[in-house]
Amino acid sequence: VRVFRGSEVFDAQEVIYDTTTGEMTTSELRSGLEPIYYISDQIHRPGGEDGPIVLLDSVFTTHDSANPNYRFRVNKLVVHPGDKVVMHGAKLYAGDLPVFWFPFWVQPLQEGLGYYFTPGWNSAWGAFVLNEYGFLVGEDILAKAHFDVRSERGLAGGVEFDFPRFRSNSNIGRFN
Repeated sequence: VRVFRGSEVFDAQEVIYDTTTGEMTTSELRSGLEPIYYISDQIHRPGGEDGPIVLLDSVFTTHDSANPNYRFRVNKLVVHPGDKVVMHGAKLYAGDLPVFWFPFWVQPLQEGLGYYFTPGWNSAWGAFVLNEYGFLVGEDILAKAHFDVRSERGLAGGVEFDFPRFRSNSNIGRFN
């Protein structure tokens, strides 16, 4: 079954879709929201923007391949639109090797908050993983803690502070 909803395309073994409310339940779903591609055994999506979207036994990656080099396998994922993503029993795989286990992980959807990582390779750094964790200090200060691992350069880290209310003034508002 293939369902087109706005710019989203869903391929599934089975789809139950309420055309009045927009509520959808699927089994064996494949889809993606660029740059993330995912497969899920079961998804329940309420109609409209209300309520959380629940995905069971899912795999997520940004590697557009039938056999991705890295992926997250998640037992249960709950998306609270506009707020956060909650993962239960997430495992990070490099190929077929489990690398890290996250028993419970909450990722805020606000820009700059939560954990982000960027794996890669270049000639100056070699293989690298750039890690960033963003959090609020008070109500107005965004802090980002960095801890990077680079095979050719070693470890790097630090904290940067951003003062969003001064973003319109390029001379004020950042401290690294």
